[in-house]
Amino acid sequence: IVTVRAVAAWVIVAGWMLLRDRGSVRIARADLPRFVAYGLVSVTAFYVVLIYSFQLTSVAVGTLLLYLAPAIVTLGAALLFGYHLSWPVIFALIASFLGCLLIVEAYRPANLAANALGIALGVASALCYAGFSLIGKPLVARYRLSTVVFWYLVVGVFGLLVVKLVVSPGTWPSIREWFIVGGFSGILNTLVPVSLYAWGLRRLPPAEASILATVEP
Repeated sequence: IVTVRAVAAWVIVAGWMLLRDRGSVRIARADLPRFVAYGLVSVTAFYVVLIYSFQLTSVAVGTLLLYLAPAIVTLGAALLFGYHLSWPVIFALIASFLGCLLIVEAYRPANLAANALGIALGVASALCYAGFSLIGKPLVARYRLSTVVFWYLVVGVFGLLVVKLVVSPGTWPSIREWFIVGGFSGILNTLVPVSLYAWGLRRLPPAEASILATVEP
């Protein structure tokens, strides 16, 4: 599903850029490693570790661990970009995580049944999710939104295809399912939220953007 939706989102972006401005695909050679890291960390690795975290623990545990990301982003922004850790931001960070604890009913021990590998993958998903903000912030400041999303997706799609061929090379959806999953999930669950978050990241500090995204759970 995540491979199909990422492919569909990339095809839409690539088609739009082909029609509107082919030159916007170009990036500086010095930025290529950052774009590669952006796609591999925030798309390929993120989806893989998150899905296996859900499988080995539970959706509740996986979600809770995933939303360690705002804390990672806040600390990373302070170290990398000199972001000022004000008390309102610290309070919002604590409140958002406490909210996640309540959402997944962490006060019920049965909901937090987990294992070491599952927990490690959940923490890894938070690191990858944080990478979206920390790696992407300098890119959205220098390039068009469409350029950033194009490279983010094309690298991530390549990585997901490799993983798919390794894990289950013989199982692919039907053409009808490609269109259903790609059309719905590719647009509404991938292209739109990624574009909106990147657009917001251009205008907000990474910590604030990441904390606001905790409205999702």
